[in-house]
Formats: sequence, structure tokens, C-alpha cells
Amino acid sequence: MESAFERAQGRISWQLRDRSIRFNRILNGQKVPIGKDWTTRNYAYDAPELIGYLAEGHNYGICTGIGNLVVLDVDEPPHLQGVIDQLPETFTVRTGSGGSHYYLFCSGFERRIVLYHPSLLGYDGKPLHLGEIQAHGQQVVGPGSIHPNGKRYKVTADLPIATIDKASLIDLIVSCPPHEDEKVVPRSVRSKRKRRSFNRYGLRIEDIAWPNGIVVQSGDEISGSHPIHSSTTGRNFAINPRFNCWHCFRCNSGGGPLEWRAVQKGLIDCRDAKPGCLDKEVT
Repeated sequence: MESAFERAQGRISWQLRDRSIRFNRILNGQKVPIGKDWTTRNYAYDAPELIGYLAEGHNYGICTGIGNLVVLDVDEPPHLQGVIDQLPETFTVRTGSGGSHYYLFCSGFERRIVLYHPSLLGYDGKPLHLGEIQAHGQQVVGPGSIHPNGKRYKVTADLPIATIDKASLIDLIVSCPPHEDEKVVPRSVRSKRKRRSFNRYGLRIEDIAWPNGIVVQSGDEISGSHPIHSSTTGRNFAINPRFNCWHCFRCNSGGGPLEWRAVQKGLIDCRDAKPGCLDKEVT
């Protein structure tokens, strides 16, 4: 007869039984790891501390960014279907909320990347959040665990974890246009929430110069395709809401909201935009 220990160990898929993959403990029905040191105090798949915890019926998480493991965490599958269709076949889990986790071995990610729709807002008035590439310092809830809504995380593709290089994964994401959905509020419908002014004109760079294409956020920087002269790579334009500025990598130019307005209105060329360029009279 199978013991409780063996049943608990059986909750961890064979595809995840890799010495380079680390696990953490999560209370049953929760998503947040136990303790503040889980990024350094974690476990191998067969650690007695982990298996004993699972035997009690609790959830568990898989640490990302360790052993080159990243997870494409898709919250809005229809909008990222073009990306999903071109991913290599890999270990995949359906989340309790209806999204999907695509496990990949991919080196080079030092922090997670957040993905937003380029032109749609969610019902909260913010750019529609499509998902994330979970990397260093993050984790995902493991299959077999229970979501706070009561549904289980289920393996939908019990395949070996595929390997992909970082450049290919990023290129794949930015090159696939997201699917539009008329049920989602268009980006032109602005939120009524209070906005903090960063300058005397009250302009926020994210309100007037949002990148085109699938938008990627890494740290404070939000990047995508240039809203005016477009891009062949989908990554030639970035804004930084924290510092209220923008940068064009093709033209090696940039500035604040006023410089962007000048480019937008055709008063100056993008390649001529730089801080202070408007101090002299535009002819």
C-alpha cells in the first residue's frame, strides 16, 4: 500500500523532478510562500521538509530564476494566442483562475518582465495586463495546488521543459500582435482616478507616449515599438514613468512630455529631440 509520504511525493510531476529546480511551501488555498526568506530557503523536490508539508495537504510553489527556469505566466490567453502558438512544446499548467503557466529553461533573465496590451485598458482603467515572464525572485504555484477560488492547478501538457534563448523569447513576444477584444475598455477611455503631476503642465509620459505592439515592462522601463515611426524589432522605444521621460533607440533621442509633444505635432524630428531642445525657438 502506498504511504502518505509516497502519495505526497507523487504530487510533484516527473517533469519537475530536476535538481536545478527549487520548491517552496505555501498554505493550502493560498498563493504566497511562507516566510520572507523563501527565495534563499527553499527545497529540492524530494526534501523531507517539503514532502512532509505536502502530506498535510498544503500547496507548494516553484521558484523561478533558479537553474535558468522561467515561466511565461499568461493571464489573458486569447490575447497572447499568437505567442502561445509559436512557443516550443513544453510543460504547461492551467492555473486555478483560467490562465496558463508555460515552463521554460531560459538563461539571462535577472528580473521578471510584465506584459501589457498596447491599446486596451482593463475595467480598472489601467493598461490591460496580459501576463508576465516570471524570473529571478518570483515563483508560481505548483500543479495540484488549490487556488484561492477553490479550483486546482492542473497539468495540461505533461512534457519535458523546453529550452529557449532569451532573445528568441523576447522577439517572439514583441513580434506577435495581441488579439483585440471588444469586451475590454479601449485605451482611449481614461480612468477617472487622480493623477499625480510630474511637471508644471501636469503631463505624464505614460498618458501621451505609450509604446505600440506588445508592451514589455522590466523594472521602471516600459518598452515596445515607436508610436510614430514604428519599428522592425518591436523594441526601439521606451518610456520611464518614474522619471517621466522617453527614449528612442533608433534615433538615440528622447526627453520629457514636452519634447514628445513636439515630435508628435511635427514641430521637431524625433532624431532632434533631447532635453533642452525646446529652449530655443522652433522655426
